[in-house]
Order: sequence, then C-alpha cells, then structure tokens
Amino acid sequence: MLEKGTPRFLPNGDFAGYVGIVFDLTDIKRGQERALREKNLENLRVLSAGIAHDFNTLVGAIFGEVDLALSDMPANSPGRENVERIFAVAKRAADIVRLLLAYVGDWSDDSETELVDLTEVVEEIVPHLKAPILRRAEIRTCLAARLPSVRGRMQQIRLVVLNLILNAVEALEGEKGLVTLTTAPVEIPGDSMEGSREGLPTGSYVKLEVSDTGSGIAEEVQDRMFDPYFSTRFLGRGLGLAAVQGIVHSHRGAIHAKSTPGDGSTFEVLLPVASNSPPADPRQMR
Repeated sequence: MLEKGTPRFLPNGDFAGYVGIVFDLTDIKRGQERALREKNLENLRVLSAGIAHDFNTLVGAIFGEVDLALSDMPANSPGRENVERIFAVAKRAADIVRLLLAYVGDWSDDSETELVDLTEVVEEIVPHLKAPILRRAEIRTCLAARLPSVRGRMQQIRLVVLNLILNAVEALEGEKGLVTLTTAPVEIPGDSMEGSREGLPTGSYVKLEVSDTGSGIAEEVQDRMFDPYFSTRFLGRGLGLAAVQGIVHSHRGAIHAKSTPGDGSTFEVLLPVASNSPPADPRQMR
C-alpha cells in the first residue's frame, strides 16, 4: 500500500486537516515480479539450450564409441557388461537432453512434425498406466470424437499428456481421488479475454484439460509452478511442468492452471488446429 497525504488550510490560514490517497500496489508489484521471473526464465532457457545442444553432441559421440566397442567385443567378453552399462547411462543422459530441449521449446526440425489427434493420444496412454497409479486414482475421460488435428511432434505431445496425468495423480497425495481428462475443440474470437490473457491469436484450437480432486495449489505457489525443479512435494522433482510448458509454447499454444486450495486443480492446454485438419464435430463425445 502507498499512502499520500496533502495538508489543507482554511481561508484564514487555520489548519483544516489532510486529504489522503491510498494506492493498492499489489497488482503492480505482482506484475513486476512476474516480468522479472519471466526474464530470468528466458535467460535460463537460452543457457539451457546451449548446454543441451553441446551435451547432445557429446552424448552422440559416446553412443558412436560404444557401438564400435560392442561390435568388436565377443558376447562372452568380461568387459562387455561394463560397456553396456555405459550405453545405459548414455541413454539416460540423452533422455535428460530431450527434456532440456523440450523445456527450451526447441523447434529446429519441422520435418519431424505430423498431424496429431489429442483424443487418440489420451486413449493410447490411459490404458497403459501402471497399476499403482490406477489403484490411487480413478481416471475418467470425456473425449471429443473426430477432434481436429494439431501439427506437432508425437513424442512431445505424449510427454505433455503423461506429465499432466502424473502431476494430477501426485496431487492426490496418496489418497483416493478422481482425475478427469477432457478434449474439445475451442474457438477464440478476436475480442476473447482468454485469448488476450494467454497471448493467443484468433482462431481454432484444441483443448486438453486435466483436472484432479486433490488439495489444490496454494496461491503463493501458483506463479512458480512452471519453474524448473520447483516443487512443494520434494526437492529436485525435475523438469516436469517446465518441460510441459516449453513443449506447449513450442507448438504455438498456451497452458493455464486454475486451482483453489482444498478444491483441486485444473490444467488447460490450448494448441492451434492444423490448417489441413478436418472440421470438428463437438456433438460427438467418447
């Protein structure tokens, strides 16, 4: 709060009192903090992109040397097991590089893109969730049939869906609860508050919504939930939501979270419809 007072005097010179003005600077300060945080995250993304590309080159060299070593070693060689362990560690390192590239929103190779149906991706992933997850959470789906396709990288889209599901299950904190997955076509008109809030242009989009009945997210945490390695559950949780945000932004979409403490959370992803996608039929739901 900013308070400002101006003294006032009567015509005869006697002091009459103060005229006070009180400014609520909460929104201004939050906006400044958000802008500073976004600038810092952008600097981190630039740094991460350079590290990821350099590290990817080193990992590629390791794979090449391991392949040469294994091709020259007989199956019963005493050192073969050690080389295979090196290969396994290098593969894990390559997975970390992919997460880093997802976080920074790497979009350098458009040849890898394809038309992706979000409904089909959800239907593919949900049946293969591991039993411990399904024991803790009831998974419900409300999926649009004949959903317009989006253009993207299938592996990254799968990562978005899977990470949002796992995040929703974690939010249940080991208790029984409900996780609901929804897909639907969305139109953003030119005067839409939603579009202006997310920085999205007017057009047709596909929505993926993942909601849970967990304890919700505290208000002071909501602005930091997409920061890399930030978590209220345990230290060093990883790039989960940060990578999800990076992938969504690289697909020219937006992600938004709504949460009320004690009343669960909802994550909404909007991705632009591919220009050559068939029209949607919102009346058909699965």
